[in-house]
Amino acid sequence: MKRSILTLLLLAAAAPLAAWNVVQCDASTPAKRDEFAAKVRAAKPGDPLYVSIPFPKKDSDVVTDLVDQFVDVYAGKSNGRFTPIAEAMARGAYRYEVLRVEDWSPARCAGAGNHGDFYYLVIVRDAATGVDIAHASINEVGLAGTLALPAAPDKEITTLDAAAGKFAAHGVHGHDAQYVTTWGSLECHALRPCVASRNENGVYLAHDDDVFLLPISGRVVSFRNELLNEQQRGKFNATLGLDDRFTSLGGDSYVVAKKVK
Repeated sequence: MKRSILTLLLLAAAAPLAAWNVVQCDASTPAKRDEFAAKVRAAKPGDPLYVSIPFPKKDSDVVTDLVDQFVDVYAGKSNGRFTPIAEAMARGAYRYEVLRVEDWSPARCAGAGNHGDFYYLVIVRDAATGVDIAHASINEVGLAGTLALPAAPDKEITTLDAAAGKFAAHGVHGHDAQYVTTWGSLECHALRPCVASRNENGVYLAHDDDVFLLPISGRVVSFRNELLNEQQRGKFNATLGLDDRFTSLGGDSYVVAKKVK
């Protein structure tokens, strides 16, 4: 049976409206995550999996996990790229904004995807000026992921309110807006995510100044079975329109996203 976004949305309908995924992971994922969670909770200071506050819930807990880990790794290093940032963290020179991002990349349902369905994106700002210093990720269990300098300092991450304005400007009236990360020719970078919204027509992504539709009837494509080799990809790419993009929904599932005019 060929799957459509509608099929997957119906399968995922039990998810809370505050956080939703189009694709569910397979039945083995919860057990893997539980096993990994137990290791994190049992870790002691000095262990690779140790975090100060496992499974942080409050923004302040997320920031504590971030600062503790990056100070431990980078502070005091003579030539470390992130040493000045870690040392400024240690002396309280920054303020932090915490965003929850749903993981729609293939990694979420992969064999090692035991960190959870989402992660926290932390925007590190100079406490005095508000200048964007760095972006960092903390996964659901509390472990630090990536720290990077903003690739385009002049481009702020789109807020949910700003995304609502972009959707409305394109005649889109959706609901359940949230941040997401995706892979593909339409990439929502982990440290600069897109905003996703949905309505009866499908799923919409606000990506920079553009809005893309993942149509409700859009066929879900398996990378493993349909796009694994060059011949398959060439045949598939030939079916795409000029403004079409290819993006992930999580796991092995990809779909064609169409730019909204």
